[in-house]
Amino acid sequence: MSISSIIEVTIGLIFVYILLSLVCSSLNEIIAHIFKLRAGTLKKGIERLLTDKDIREELFAHPLIKSLGVKDSTVEKVKVSYIPSRSFATALIDIVASKDKGCDAKDPAKLRKAIENLNNQHADLRKVLLAIFDSAEDQLDRARKNVEKWFDDAMERVSGWYKKMSQWILLGLSFILVCTINVDTIDLTIRLWQNPALRQQITLAADQYVAETKSKGPNVVSKDIKEALDKFNARLSDVKKLNIPIGWSTAKLPKEAGQ
Repeated sequence: MSISSIIEVTIGLIFVYILLSLVCSSLNEIIAHIFKLRAGTLKKGIERLLTDKDIREELFAHPLIKSLGVKDSTVEKVKVSYIPSRSFATALIDIVASKDKGCDAKDPAKLRKAIENLNNQHADLRKVLLAIFDSAEDQLDRARKNVEKWFDDAMERVSGWYKKMSQWILLGLSFILVCTINVDTIDLTIRLWQNPALRQQITLAADQYVAETKSKGPNVVSKDIKEALDKFNARLSDVKKLNIPIGWSTAKLPKEAGQ
């Protein structure tokens, strides 16, 4: 048994499953775009952060935040999937300042007064912002940074929720894909071991893929569903080009099914 053959078979198996995992990742991106999963998860995080519905609505309607979203034609609303912490802090401070006539958002004393004058409907926000201003010793720049830090901490939890959800979706997609195209690791290993030409083809494809990946840089999330579909088709094409022995055939089906 040749060591080089064992290495080539191992490389072949790893590369095949890397490509299949990329197909699943592309499908996951398509699902995320269709169901607006990122926007939905962000909205859930903002709901935890800002318990008052009116403040949340004003935040998403603020020009700074609204400009970050994409209009959803199905509900005629702008869906925002990402908010920079600086934009959040600026928009929130602007909203609070607008609650008090004559308040200048650049004047720490007047801004603090506006916070103190928030009615009981905004009691949770008032308490949080007063604590932030106290820790910043009423210095506006420090207070703004603290608001940004408050938001960033919340978004870390949101990222955790999204990653966990994506992992479950990927697990389901992987199971469906493996069953659908009948990826039999044992059969694939035997075929690779018995077919030196196939081993060499997959090894060369793996080397080429690594070189192309390095030149393109790190993989990024698709910006829209068309880009996600293009990426999915490209990765599916990569799998087909290998001509690997996967898929269902009458020879692999039970005799009853083949009759």
